[in-house]
Amino acid sequence: MKAVLLRVGRGKVRWADQAVGEYLKRMRGGQLPVEELLLPTTRFRGDVEAVRADEAGRILDKVKSRDRLIAVDERGATPSTEELAGWVDASAR
Repeated sequence: MKAVLLRVGRGKVRWADQAVGEYLKRMRGGQLPVEELLLPTTRFRGDVEAVRADEAGRILDKVKSRDRLIAVDERGATPSTEELAGWVDASAR
């Protein structure tokens, strides 16, 4: 099993770039291989929902049927390290 940190864009939001760097650093110190996959942002043409739909579709195109998907969002829940590790361990079985 390996983890893929898939994200859209780089360099637009500094705190997000820093967070990704920190996640990768922590994950690479463990036993689970991890890679970063960067998708380009969708060009904004006046319709925020169209951009979201396009980027979501391109993300989901990369997710295979047997993959587990964790969405990281600043508005989302914050699991503890132990909770996340338990979830990853359970997914590996």
